[in-house]
Amino acid sequence: MKKCNTMKKEEILVRLQEFELFKGVPSEQLEWFTEHSELHFYEEGDTIFKPGDAIDEILIIIEGAFRLLSISNQQEREIATKIKGEVSGFLPFSRAKNASGVGRVIEKTIILGLNRSYEREMLRDHYELCQVLVHEMTSRVREFTGFQKQTEKMAALGKLSAGLAHELNNPASAIVRSAGELKKHLSLQPKKFKQVIKIKLTEELTDRITDLLFDKIQSPSAPKSLMKRKDLEDDLSFLLEDLQVDDAMELAENLADYGFEEKDIQSLAEQVKPEDIGAILHWMSDNLAIEKMVGDIQKSSERISTLVNSVKVYTHMDQGQEKSEVDLHEGIRNTLNILNHKIKSSGTKIKLDFDEEIPAVCLFVSEINQVWTNLLDNAIDAVAGSDDPGIILRTRQKGKDVQVCIIDNGKGVPDEIAARIWEPFFTTKEMGKGTGLGLELVKDIVEKHHGTIKLKSQPGSTTFELCLPIA
Repeated sequence: MKKCNTMKKEEILVRLQEFELFKGVPSEQLEWFTEHSELHFYEEGDTIFKPGDAIDEILIIIEGAFRLLSISNQQEREIATKIKGEVSGFLPFSRAKNASGVGRVIEKTIILGLNRSYEREMLRDHYELCQVLVHEMTSRVREFTGFQKQTEKMAALGKLSAGLAHELNNPASAIVRSAGELKKHLSLQPKKFKQVIKIKLTEELTDRITDLLFDKIQSPSAPKSLMKRKDLEDDLSFLLEDLQVDDAMELAENLADYGFEEKDIQSLAEQVKPEDIGAILHWMSDNLAIEKMVGDIQKSSERISTLVNSVKVYTHMDQGQEKSEVDLHEGIRNTLNILNHKIKSSGTKIKLDFDEEIPAVCLFVSEINQVWTNLLDNAIDAVAGSDDPGIILRTRQKGKDVQVCIIDNGKGVPDEIAARIWEPFFTTKEMGKGTGLGLELVKDIVEKHHGTIKLKSQPGSTTFELCLPIA
């Protein structure tokens, strides 16, 4: 960047008067601005400012353009492009002291800068000029707040999507795995079917075999310790070898899975021909394996169905965006379903202390679910590092309100931070981890429902208490 005064002040004044922004500002005020300003010249790729730099000048772009970039996770993201005739930098009444982003030049650029030390004089003597710049500041705040809120929502959506993708991937992978095993298993059935169909059994014996099979399917044995399980497999394997059954060790493992004991096999061996016992046991083992694979597929499918239903309820899909009477507990449970991956990976224990008798509440469902998401997400982060991380969710009816408390056993919120947590853009998280709009958004949504939210915190216990009117 170069500082230069080669452009005549008359020419600068003409440029300012041509800009739409300054239409209606008296010439003498623009002359004063020109007299007290300084020209800056930039080449393509130059950096005008970076995070932490002091915001000490009103910057008016005379020629060229530059990009405003935010930095998140060491990556730059474009917020806006400032072009000829637009204003950046310091503006009257602005409390910003330091830049939070990057200004990078995209073509040869000339900028006129007025130092903020002239703010008092400008406010006192140049009303129209100040009016234009203050209007510009309010527009900037409105646009930036909108951008940051959208960023907050997208960040929250990204977290939910990542966790949900992981939660869906587990049962989906289980279905693919079980379906593959089932297909392989069924491909071997014709050969085994030939062996079974040759066996001649009485109707009574057939009933006994099928009864034993269904008993093992419908009444699975209680899980055994590793040592007891190994002893059972060894006992079954030795017995099967004595009975000259093929693949005795593998068959013993499968039968042990379904609670077969030595007495079951001995009883069966006493009732059938010695050459038939192997085919019958393999047939039973195959049917039990198929039952298990189908059961695994069913459980995984039900898990996916539950997650999809949670997302539908969470987002209020297929329903209007008007207020609806809803069960608060359903929304909280669905939010926990969607955050399940983060809860499990952090080792956080969730305790539900719900008053199931509380009445339905009239709410904007998708918005109130954002409240549960932000508060629960923060609570999970807060308990990270605790010896026994835990969160309690409590609901009660308090007169004409429903009270919801989210209590975590994290290290607590210091008083100096607690006084500022509702402020827009205030965050204690490191760069790229938070925009400072999560709790402000929570407060806005709660107040939109004519409710209240309070924070009570001490080391080892932090409570966010929400009260929402029933009617």
